[in-house]
Amino acid sequence: MTDQPAITVDGHAIPLLGFGTWMLTPEDARRMVAEALRIGYRHIDTAWIYHNEAAVGDGIRDAIEAGHVARDDIWLTTKIWVAHFDR
Repeated sequence: MTDQPAITVDGHAIPLLGFGTWMLTPEDARRMVAEALRIGYRHIDTAWIYHNEAAVGDGIRDAIEAGHVARDDIWLTTKIWVAHFDR
């Protein structure tokens, strides 16, 4: 999985296949993100509206601390909810 195809944007390689966290409870998000990174995913997708961003971060930290992945090898995608757009 770590040799997955990527697209390069502004010099950054973004893996085309990402692990989505929609509908995951915080407990599941933490555990499953850490496992996804352990097995080779390098792109994690979350959003404010999923209510699990902190747990996703915990899962990333767990995988880094366990030595499964380096932080520089992870691409994290998140979205801002429309009600939060402001100048």
